[in-house]
Amino acid sequence: MQVTVNASGGVSSGTISDLTTNQAWSMPSVSYAGAGRTADFIQEAPSNAAGQVLPLAHYAATPFSNTRTNGGPQPLASNEAISIVQNGVQVSTPSLPAQAPYSFTAAYGSTVPPAPGARAIVSGSSATQYYTMGNHGTVYPSGNAPFFGSMSGNPLTAATSGMATSLNHQGYWLVARDGGIFSYGNATFYGSMGGQPLNAPVIAIAGTPDSHGY
Repeated sequence: MQVTVNASGGVSSGTISDLTTNQAWSMPSVSYAGAGRTADFIQEAPSNAAGQVLPLAHYAATPFSNTRTNGGPQPLASNEAISIVQNGVQVSTPSLPAQAPYSFTAAYGSTVPPAPGARAIVSGSSATQYYTMGNHGTVYPSGNAPFFGSMSGNPLTAATSGMATSLNHQGYWLVARDGGIFSYGNATFYGSMGGQPLNAPVIAIAGTPDSHGY
């Protein structure tokens, strides 16, 4: 699916195209005085002929990728996320944004879904903390999980594929498919297989019970 929104001089119009069936629906031009930063054209609460809002149907997790504005890439920020609430119940929730390409996932319910390209989800020190790791080495802390750093924006010879937290959850390790290890917080680096021949890609990592190895 491709969504295109055009806004100029306080007037907006849009088109939703199904790239599989080559069908498209165009929204007529309407006056719009907002900041031009909403996703109302992508997902909206359904209503009947009388204008009454209907319960949102249960839908599968849906990724949106390659977000663009005025023909160029549009970075996404976590504080710009919008959830749908009906009758006091959160019924639709977006993920944290993923970068390169700029994307996110929307899912039914109140649970935050993994971002597109997520390669690992690990828990923090409590049920209200967890981390999501992308294949570019980006780490997204959720809840009140502390952030200790990531490989985001740094060159990688292979995609990151696994993540593990240290014993007291005051640090974590990332592992790449080529065996490279990246340590943060109080997670100690004990060596890696980066640059060494492997029979198969590395897909996961786990710390020892005392966090003195992995």
